[in-house]
Amino acid sequence: MAISPLPLFLVCSLLAGALQASGQSSFELHISFQGNTRTKEATLHRIVPMQGSQVAATDTAAAIAQAQKDLYNTKLFSKVGHRAQAVGNQLIVKFILKERWFTHGVPYMGIIDRNFNEWWVVQGHDPDRVMLGADVVQNNLTGRNDRLMLSLLVGYQERCELEYRLPQHLLKGKVGLHTALLYHRYQSVNYGTAGNQLQYVLADSPQLRRLGFETEATYHWDFNKWWWLALSWQQETIGREVISLAPNYIHYGIDTWNHARLRMGLRLDLRDVRGYAQRGSLLVAEISAFVLPQYVGHDYMQAYLRWVRHVPLSPRVNLVLATGTKLSNNRMRPYMLNRGLGWELNLLRNYDYYVVDGHFYFFQKASLRYLCIDKAIRLEKSPLGQFKYIPFKLAPNLYADLGYVANAADGPVESFANRPLYSAGIGLEMVFFDDSVWRLEYGANHTGETGVYINFTAAIQ
Repeated sequence: MAISPLPLFLVCSLLAGALQASGQSSFELHISFQGNTRTKEATLHRIVPMQGSQVAATDTAAAIAQAQKDLYNTKLFSKVGHRAQAVGNQLIVKFILKERWFTHGVPYMGIIDRNFNEWWVVQGHDPDRVMLGADVVQNNLTGRNDRLMLSLLVGYQERCELEYRLPQHLLKGKVGLHTALLYHRYQSVNYGTAGNQLQYVLADSPQLRRLGFETEATYHWDFNKWWWLALSWQQETIGREVISLAPNYIHYGIDTWNHARLRMGLRLDLRDVRGYAQRGSLLVAEISAFVLPQYVGHDYMQAYLRWVRHVPLSPRVNLVLATGTKLSNNRMRPYMLNRGLGWELNLLRNYDYYVVDGHFYFFQKASLRYLCIDKAIRLEKSPLGQFKYIPFKLAPNLYADLGYVANAADGPVESFANRPLYSAGIGLEMVFFDDSVWRLEYGANHTGETGVYINFTAAIQ
């Protein structure tokens, strides 16, 4: 880990003692940076807006520690350190940075299914469900922490997506922008749920075509807290085989529709490290409106909340809690907008093979983690300086999840809906660069079904 809590705590404690011993009641901060070959200094000053500020001697060490964490959490640097020197009533602080590798153009292998376990067990690791492609990513494109990404995928689900994100640049670093264009063409589409598992059609011709765009503006009142307002539009055309199997996939047999979505949300990210934190909290709240201009009276609202807490119990043990909920109108809607639990961050552990549809869900996840390894792997022979230092963690854990999905549909409802869902087990997490997490878990769900599960994302983010 590039910022280890214990060494940072000791450094800040020593600094605080030295500053208080100097006899100064406050200091004027002078900030500089070293090692930012690509990243513009103006961008760093927006992330750490401390230049020329007056800080009490007792608060200076904590302010520097927070600035160091904020710089690391940009994901621009694999290592962040600092040096500080008091000169009269001035405190000169230099942050020592090690930039990451910003250009990524690598082959990509994906699967049609929601996760590796569904593909391996439910779909019998069918090689036809594997998709090949490439992600071309340029992080820090202009040195302003911006990102340009082109994603191409071929197979039974073809995708082409272009995305650009510029955070915290306009209006003196208060406003950021994000825009994306996408085109999808799927021969394999999940059209419904049976036995609490997704049902797919696999055809020789495209069964879903999707064209869309999204634009988003963010307002940051500081580096870790911001609002967003986003507008997206999509046009989708459904194949006849999907319509014959699921007439309400869109609406009463219609094969083409346009829909817009307006989203407004809030994010308060107070974690020490984004991606794999040891302490702090994350709150994400969003209200969205789906507008279906072809179907008057079928527009609906949706509210979403996710609250994550990281509670340190000792230097190596921490408790992680995640609470999430979605609330939307209880009425007829297109199948594809009726997702409950089972997707991405709202997947309960040990339910990897299943999904639960509904207009409302709630979940509570808990993990007790022991950080047995927290070190940096040094690859001295690497020709790329950005890969000579790789933060690595290894953490065994105990976990337990609880969830509930309400589905008041007029037709048949699957057995996992409208009842409590719960699971528990043990796991092992391997973490690279604090944001790439590999998980191996063994546990059981409420049916008594047990299994070994492999995932490549964190269960709680």
